[in-house]
Amino acid sequence: MHPRRDPNPEETYVEQMVDRHGGDSTQHPEFDAMAWLAAIGQPKKSRVFRFGSGLDVGGVISSS
Repeated sequence: MHPRRDPNPEETYVEQMVDRHGGDSTQHPEFDAMAWLAAIGQPKKSRVFRFGSGLDVGGVISSS
């Protein structure tokens, strides 16, 4: 029996974007914070991890 593989957050994010914004990726926003949170699960202690260094999220998620 194979161990269960955790879902890949990037794949789950793409699925969330399609669910939220339709199948035409040219019509998707550059970033959807709610889709990302749904993909990785709700953050603990108000921290969001797994952004990597390639995303500019300065105006998307604020500390307020």
